[in-house]
Amino acid sequence: MRKILPILLFFTLSTSFAQSFKVIGYLPYYRFSWLNDIEFERLTHVNIAFANPDANGNLSVEGTNIAPAVNISHQHGCKVFISLAGGYLTPTHEANWNNLCLPANRPAFIQKIVQYVQANNLDGVDIDLEWQYVETWYSPFDWNLKQLLSR
Repeated sequence: MRKILPILLFFTLSTSFAQSFKVIGYLPYYRFSWLNDIEFERLTHVNIAFANPDANGNLSVEGTNIAPAVNISHQHGCKVFISLAGGYLTPTHEANWNNLCLPANRPAFIQKIVQYVQANNLDGVDIDLEWQYVETWYSPFDWNLKQLLSR
């Protein structure tokens, strides 16, 4: 019995570690042509990059249909998130973010994000707003989005 216990303990610890370990891959819209070459079985999560809002808060991934990437990712058991913003924002995208995240505009914008997630069968949102674009509205926006997505 003494020899079996350490082996069972190791199996239990290694199994619980493996279950909490995440492998996240960013899939930019301009690489969707590679969908059949990606080893999705090695991933737990796929972040589709990058969506930004227009002046009305409607998200777009440069007009690309994300459904094929979402479907193939889900078929392989991956959770799929939309990655918002990115490392570079055009001046228009930056202005849209700054306007839409103002307290008066934030609730409607967050609702549009939630609608986008639901309409595209996504599992969540990854906010990839780089530091140079973070303004005082960021923390309240992040908190409000989390509250609505957690419902």
